[in-house]
Amino acid sequence: MTASGVARDYDKEVYSRLKRRRKGILYDALSLFEDGDSDKSDYEIEGLRRALSSEYAGLTREWLEIYDQFDTENVGIDTTIRFLAEEYEVSFDEQTPESKYQLALRVLQEDLSSEVNHIVVGSRIKKVSSTKTYTFGGDLSLEGIKDAVTEFHQQWNSDDQTKAVRVRIEESGTNTLVLHITAERGIQPSKVRVFQFREDDENEMPAEPKVTTKTYRGVKSCRVYIDAKGKDATIVLTQGKQGWKRILNALFNHVFDIDEFVGELSTKQVEAADQLEEDASEAIEEADDPIEQTRQLIRHHADQAKERVRNADSLPPDKQESVIQCLETIEYDGSQVIDDASVAAEEFSLVGREGLEAIFDRVDQMRDSFLDILATADDKNAALVLSIDNRNVAVRSGDYRPTDNARLSDDAQLALKYFFDEEDVV
Repeated sequence: MTASGVARDYDKEVYSRLKRRRKGILYDALSLFEDGDSDKSDYEIEGLRRALSSEYAGLTREWLEIYDQFDTENVGIDTTIRFLAEEYEVSFDEQTPESKYQLALRVLQEDLSSEVNHIVVGSRIKKVSSTKTYTFGGDLSLEGIKDAVTEFHQQWNSDDQTKAVRVRIEESGTNTLVLHITAERGIQPSKVRVFQFREDDENEMPAEPKVTTKTYRGVKSCRVYIDAKGKDATIVLTQGKQGWKRILNALFNHVFDIDEFVGELSTKQVEAADQLEEDASEAIEEADDPIEQTRQLIRHHADQAKERVRNADSLPPDKQESVIQCLETIEYDGSQVIDDASVAAEEFSLVGREGLEAIFDRVDQMRDSFLDILATADDKNAALVLSIDNRNVAVRSGDYRPTDNARLSDDAQLALKYFFDEEDVV
């Protein structure tokens, strides 16, 4: 049977899933499943759907299941591509997936279907590792973790708790662990008005449907990655600390006998960020033109980062180019001083919309005053503000964060990762 023909026996569920898919991706799927050379113009879209839902229904269903998992977990395409390249040495030089359907097809092509769970976990952790990685300065023994999690369930879900919690061990090694935590959200159950026949699973729609009220509790989830190698443990919280403090503290208290675990976490320090701050501080105190010297420092870091990007085997050529373009936008745009008694400032910030020079040209003595404040303030309370891709990022105490706390684009995050020469957590 060819794709242009019409199959009498086909999987209606699979066929229905393919109705809204474009001809290009259907052709790519059939080309992978079917032996022989062919051209897209040889097929009608209906023939592609029929072939994929009949003769190749099993493979098509597997492809769609991988896509569903990627979609449900909201994996990032770029981070998944990098994880596949680094973990499984998959090359994307010839073609880079632009959708999760293409990504799922590539996983199938590389015979990695059995690795999908690991790919999802690795991708999700990699996606947030630059902003949600912490260190814990204590011992975390991973022995007996399975029994400890079971006991936590029995305790939490039976102790007059208003919210149910489930903790699943997704991956476990000698020194590493990934926990997937699911918990009910909200203070009170939510209520929604629905038609009764929908709740009764009736196939036939009544002429006059009855209305009823349905009560439900929505759930939220996060992953906790633990790397217990070395003196300090590395912790990644995919959803951060906000909204998870109570559950995380209870879980780590029961499993690891740690009190107030979240409060013990420290933001992971980025060595290159520390060095940049130190060099900039020296420039403020010693250079004839501190602002220009700081600009040159940042440009030097950016140039080094571009070379690292060009040599990164895990980045496809088109991604290398977009990250390099992002690095070319990095500039020194100002500084902040937070809670500093030496200058009697709770918060001082001078960030240029068009660069600092535009401010100095318009306001008399602003340049000297700005440099005096920075020279007087304690280094630990001062932050450099960089602009990247029209966004501002503050570099302070060996860490960096967007000044508006909004998420940066994937390209900007990756550019900063190379700018600060960060090692991957996973």
